[in-house]
Amino acid sequence: MTVISAAVTSEKIILVEGSYNEDETVTVIKDETFNLEDGDRQLAYVVMHKRIADRLSQGIEQVVLKASSGGQYAAKTGVLHSVDCH
Repeated sequence: MTVISAAVTSEKIILVEGSYNEDETVTVIKDETFNLEDGDRQLAYVVMHKRIADRLSQGIEQVVLKASSGGQYAAKTGVLHSVDCH
């Protein structure tokens, strides 16, 4: 199974793609960095959304979120725990 995890900062998103193994470990295949474009932030977010959506539509079977990734000003982990994933 192909899985992907995302690390998000204010200026970029790093996607780490891996293969989920039978022993419940993940073998890293590759990582990709998507930089936020310069200029109007709203337009940069639209471009980033399109790039990430296009990338996730390419054979990714599962997205992995780390609940402890919330920063000082980010949404708290309770938000992640309340997500209804299908």
